Amino acid sequence: PSAPKVSQEAIQKEGELDERLERRIAEIVNTSEPGEVDLAYIMHVLCYEEIEGLPPGGGLVSKRQTIEEILHRLCPNTRPDDGRYLRSTFLKPMKLLKEPQADPDPDP
Repeated sequence: PSAPKVSQEAIQKEGELDERLERRIAEIVNTSEPGEVDLAYIMHVLCYEEIEGLPPGGGLVSKRQTIEEILHRLCPNTRPDDGRYLRSTFLKPMKLLKEPQADPDPDP
């Protein structure tokens, strides 16, 4: 009775975010080589993008289940994620995910 109600605006914004994610995942799938796309690949690509409407505090990780559902709907043959990706890659500091810089003064 006195519990807060979910606002229609919040429901609408969540739906719009899910639609944006689905369009972007479809773009990634359609421009990738067969067999290249899995949850780890999608999460890796998306983590470097500015995605409007991601929940504060949870960001992309909070939408992992939705992203996985979208991916499996678009590519039913992809394997379900066993959780290794989030433990081994996604939660590492971003500086570790960036490409290593070339040595400016390599030995001749």
